[in-house]
Amino acid sequence: MFNLLLSRIILNISLDVLSMGKNAQQSSTFACPGCGASLAVDSNVETCTRTELERNQWWMVDLQEIKSIYAIKFIFRNYSGFGLRQQKRLSGYAIYVSNSPDIKSGKLCFKDKGQYLPSLTAEHICASFGRYVQFVNENYTYVELCDFVVSGCVSGTFGTDCKNNCSGHCLNDFICNRTTGQCDYGCKPGYKGELCNNGNYFQSNETVTIAESIEGLFHDQKLVGSNPGRD
Repeated sequence: MFNLLLSRIILNISLDVLSMGKNAQQSSTFACPGCGASLAVDSNVETCTRTELERNQWWMVDLQEIKSIYAIKFIFRNYSGFGLRQQKRLSGYAIYVSNSPDIKSGKLCFKDKGQYLPSLTAEHICASFGRYVQFVNENYTYVELCDFVVSGCVSGTFGTDCKNNCSGHCLNDFICNRTTGQCDYGCKPGYKGELCNNGNYFQSNETVTIAESIEGLFHDQKLVGSNPGRD
């Protein structure tokens, strides 16, 4: 029931697929034709990755730049009549998002605690910023991914439907917060407000006012100097 509700929440949000066709790597590759890491991001659920049978196996996709990530969905390989075995192989997995390719160096998005056998198809909300998404299993097992989809807001947008545009005035050109639109590290000089969207025009108006005052002063002096009543 929870997974169904989660799926509906994700489907009701307009997101971009960030991982399709991106560079993928894995800790090892089983000696079989067509078991490479890229098969999880080729949008074909009939092709699947497979690592060697070892501990601490991992799979990772490089999104090429820091992205605003919202959700992660994957399909673990199933074999007819061996679904229970595959669930056991998947048990204990974890998903990380980071800015570094170092395994488990970033934010832990999800960790299967192994209390129940996990579904071979899963979706997880993982609102975060990152370039690398890592699927890790410390157990003695294979990693066999048939599909791995990372979705999120287009850079510079925010909100639950990703339709609001950031102000573009965050300090050091940082991306605004994907949820609130706020600049978490402050605004560029000259801008203020929760969204850093109130700014330079205040300074511009002040400058114009001073210039107009100076121009008016010179104008008044010229009128005084040319007053025929003083000759």
